[in-house]
Amino acid sequence: MTARLLLDTHSVLWLDAGDAALRPATRLMLEAHWRAGKALCVSAVTAWEIALLADVGRIELDLPPEAWLARFTTRPGIEAVALSTSAATRPTGC
Repeated sequence: MTARLLLDTHSVLWLDAGDAALRPATRLMLEAHWRAGKALCVSAVTAWEIALLADVGRIELDLPPEAWLARFTTRPGIEAVALSTSAATRPTGC
């Protein structure tokens, strides 16, 4: 298992909300990764997508997108990362 996983936009939103749309097997895999001390990464593209979804009214956040993302990425084991071309071509790692 890689040392870091790059979360997609839906995974970030569902993980934060405890949404059942995040499959139990996926949730268990993410929790195991986190418990092993490995990072769950959120890219700049995911931040942009969340801000865009909030701006057009497709999602509701309890804070402005920038503050919401800041809160999410300060959790233990969550890491905000710039999206390099290298990371963009490796969908499972960051």
